[in-house]
Amino acid sequence: MDCGFGHRGFVDFYAMLAIPIAFAINKLFTHRNILIKTFLMAVFVFLCYLNIRLSMMYKWDPCWNGNTWTWKHYSNVIIKAASGGDYKANYHQLNP
Repeated sequence: MDCGFGHRGFVDFYAMLAIPIAFAINKLFTHRNILIKTFLMAVFVFLCYLNIRLSMMYKWDPCWNGNTWTWKHYSNVIIKAASGGDYKANYHQLNP
């Protein structure tokens, strides 16, 4: 499972993870408090956006492993993906 995003080894768990995700989405749509419902929906949409941005970054630079990948570097990549804009600009100058 070297150098992979969404490792093939984790695909087996998708079926098991679909049940809690479906339960959470069902609870989200049946929740009565409109403020909580709006907040959770915004979080859900943001996480979908972040997933797409990370997939785009991975397509451009597919090998995310090695000694340079620290939690600090990973958090910088997440911030860069979440902020939008050109993710290729100064990508390799993230401070590990």
